Amino acid sequence: MMPLNPKHEAQYGLKVASRDPASGAVMSSVCRFCSVFGREVREEKDGEPKRKRTTRTQYFSTFRTDLYDKHMLSAHPGKWESYQRLLTDTDREAFFGVTVPFQDTIHAHFESGSPVLCMMISKSVLEDVIGGLLFHPDDAEGMSKQRALAAFEKMDSGDYRVQIKTAKRFTLLVKMVALGTSFRMAARIVQVVRDETGMSVYTGCSDTLASGYCRVICAAALQKLSSLLFK
Repeated sequence: MMPLNPKHEAQYGLKVASRDPASGAVMSSVCRFCSVFGREVREEKDGEPKRKRTTRTQYFSTFRTDLYDKHMLSAHPGKWESYQRLLTDTDREAFFGVTVPFQDTIHAHFESGSPVLCMMISKSVLEDVIGGLLFHPDDAEGMSKQRALAAFEKMDSGDYRVQIKTAKRFTLLVKMVALGTSFRMAARIVQVVRDETGMSVYTGCSDTLASGYCRVICAAALQKLSSLLFK
């Protein structure tokens, strides 16, 4: 795989998202325009009012300039035009200066503004830590390791991607576990919320799903920690 050119970080507004723990090689980078500003609005061709585009943050595991250019022109045309006028790396870094950079929070990986939560997890984090150290065969009523990690999709690069299509259910269940409830109790609470509110987005929660969601949030936290350590 073609390595990330360090010069492209400033040139295209990229930031290292994950590295190989053994070699330190960059495995993925994130678009700072997405993580700091979000994607731009666009004018509809038929003259309708501007509509906010998807809030999905763009990650790159293939480091090609044509992919960068295509993304910038599609998602950040206005900001990209202004950014290209900057002449020094100092000015380019200042371009992304905000009080609390979104990229420096765990929510930079889990795109909470999007109906689908998505994150890239490095092979080492998933296979060695989540699938190795943190997995116990007796968890979730004897669930197999393969089934327990089924939510993580292996990519061509060797890294993994996880997508949560029911963001509200995921967020509520994880918050319940964070308060100290068991997987079973958290699942029951979410189901009570479903019954009381009538909101179908909370349907289908179980202790098995709760344990799976907690593996996902652990992977997210460990991936963020890994990214910070290798900055």
